[in-house]
Amino acid sequence: MSVGGAYDVGKTPESGGREPLGTLHQWGVRAGFSMVVGGGDALIHGGVSRRGRFPALRELYSGALNRFAPNPDLQPEKLTAFEAGVTTRLGGGEVQAVFFRHDLRDAVVRTTLPDRRFFRVNRDRLASTGLELLAATTVGRVGLSGDLTLQSVDLTDTEAQVTHEPENLPSVFGTVRAALPIGFGTVATAELDYTGRQFCIDPGTGQDTRLDAGAIVNGHVSKVWSVGRSGMLSRLETRIALDNLGDRALFDQCGLPRPGRLLRLELRLF
Repeated sequence: MSVGGAYDVGKTPESGGREPLGTLHQWGVRAGFSMVVGGGDALIHGGVSRRGRFPALRELYSGALNRFAPNPDLQPEKLTAFEAGVTTRLGGGEVQAVFFRHDLRDAVVRTTLPDRRFFRVNRDRLASTGLELLAATTVGRVGLSGDLTLQSVDLTDTEAQVTHEPENLPSVFGTVRAALPIGFGTVATAELDYTGRQFCIDPGTGQDTRLDAGAIVNGHVSKVWSVGRSGMLSRLETRIALDNLGDRALFDQCGLPRPGRLLRLELRLF
């Protein structure tokens, strides 16, 4: 069993000529447990927590190009979260399933004033319920792993009691990976990254706009070299990676796709 708590206080005594922010305070707590069952073959775990997020200075005082009116009365967002799951071995692999429920209140959202300037307020409630699945195994020389998240998300305007589609929160997303040693300490890895249908808010109309589902294929080849005596900074990893092999236009926001085909050369000393 584990229990923890926090109490945060924030002030903005210097606000650059803007109206200073009053004192913000918020508390948080978490309680969790884990228990081994089945003679060590399975682990049951769970937890419940409450925490807050203070508005960033950008959210409080942003006045870029005079498009935002500052709101020093913004209050912290409050998140209550619950999760429970089990991790177990299955054959030569491992499987984990976690059920979760998140309830975010007083979410900071952008509204529009009569003079067409933007204004941030505490308004929305975001509630999500879902299931996370993770698995890993080895088939011959190939290491296989993957994760899948299924969730249902409700976004409610608490002032108008109107439900909107949540922005940038797909109901299904996940990744499948395969790693194969190809000799001389070199490993080749392929990855399929899937994002389901999601929505964004069109900046011109303010309406919910659907973004199509899609998948991106990534790959990399890596090798670890010994560069000194055993201990810290004795190994060097080199990696050549190619992201989005198919140069797929997959949108996360209205009009803003993820990067196209990208070649990366990486060095890591550890």
